[in-house]
Amino acid sequence: MKKKFVLTLALVLMVAATLTAAPLEIGGEFSASRKFTFDPNTVTPKSLIELKTISVSGDFWKLSIDRGYLVLGSDLIADGVTFDEMNGKVDIYLDKALAAQGLDMGDITLTLGVGNKKNSNILSVYGDPNDSLDDFGYLRMVGVAAMGTTELTVGYTDMLTVKAGLNFDSAAPFVVSAKVAPVDGVVATVGFSNSVALGDTKGGIGGSVKVDVAALAGLDFDLYASAYDYYHIDAKDNFLFATVGGGYADIAVDAEFVMTGTNDLKFNASYSGIENVGISAGLDLIDLSDIAVAVSGAVDYTMGGVKYKLKAAYDDVAKFSLTPSVTIKF
Repeated sequence: MKKKFVLTLALVLMVAATLTAAPLEIGGEFSASRKFTFDPNTVTPKSLIELKTISVSGDFWKLSIDRGYLVLGSDLIADGVTFDEMNGKVDIYLDKALAAQGLDMGDITLTLGVGNKKNSNILSVYGDPNDSLDDFGYLRMVGVAAMGTTELTVGYTDMLTVKAGLNFDSAAPFVVSAKVAPVDGVVATVGFSNSVALGDTKGGIGGSVKVDVAALAGLDFDLYASAYDYYHIDAKDNFLFATVGGGYADIAVDAEFVMTGTNDLKFNASYSGIENVGISAGLDLIDLSDIAVAVSGAVDYTMGGVKYKLKAAYDDVAKFSLTPSVTIKF
């Protein structure tokens, strides 16, 4: 375990311990899974232990650690273990603190974020049903983790939000972004980063939009359309993500088009009409110019605050796999 993570966790616990007299909220999400891949006469196991987020918050601040995971599997690297460095961050709600001191800012919100994370994303409203932005990357400022990142976010009701982020390494990477909601049911963002990757000299520009079609058209079922696009100026690469999704009663469906190095189509369907049970299925068409097919299905059961899930998947590369997992949200 890296020293930076230990120090960050110690900071969270120290602050929490010294503020026990104040009303605190603790939340987070933890999951553990073991994936068995059959190919076809050998079975390769791979374990994933992921602390997605843990946070301690008070009236005027929030301390959080996110995106840490431990992967175990002989097919990964020589010793079979990788550890992803966690990000520690504190958000300070300046508008609430100022209001407590007698300076009420009305409909304006003001949040200062400071932490050891090296990235700062542009604001996004993309639906992202398959976590595609996590896989392929948001438009973000990329700096050095040791230098840390500072973010300032200013909002006015739900109509306008502006965010700026700066990393204090020698290249001084930064990101600026804005979100607007011109009418009910429509929200959009735009942003610029001068450093999409380490060594960048020109950066990238992008944005997202989400339209609640059901609200605009007065439909009695859910229907939305969403898109995210950014252009990496140095590499002259464009990345596009587009989703249409909706649902009726206990059934939800979505379709996503992803244009990165390849053009992919992803389809999902789920049913939640049985108490504590979830059922889902997915179909991926990977690289439409030379289609590879991946199909999956999963069932989960929630008991005592723990979700137990079993997923089965098949694709042309990894063959057949089974993945049992447990997830705890608190």
